[in-house]
Amino acid sequence: GNYRKNVYARHQGLVAFINDSGVKYGSWLEVGRAGTRFRGYGQYRETATILQKVSQRVFLNHMRKLARKMNS
Repeated sequence: GNYRKNVYARHQGLVAFINDSGVKYGSWLEVGRAGTRFRGYGQYRETATILQKVSQRVFLNHMRKLARKMNS
C-alpha cells in the first residue's frame, strides 16, 4: 500500500539506511497501539535483529574478497 511505497533503502559502502519518508502513521504501524488488537508489524525491530545475526558473516565475506583483490 501507500506506506510500503514510501519505504526506501539507501546504501553507502557497507552502511545502509532505511527510511519511511516521514509517513505520519509509520510509527503506529511499527509499534501498534495500546488498547487495540493490532500489536504492530515490528519490521524495523525484526530487521535489526536479523542484521545483527548476519553482520559478522557479511563483514568477513567482504574482507575475504578485499584480501583476494589485494593479493592479486
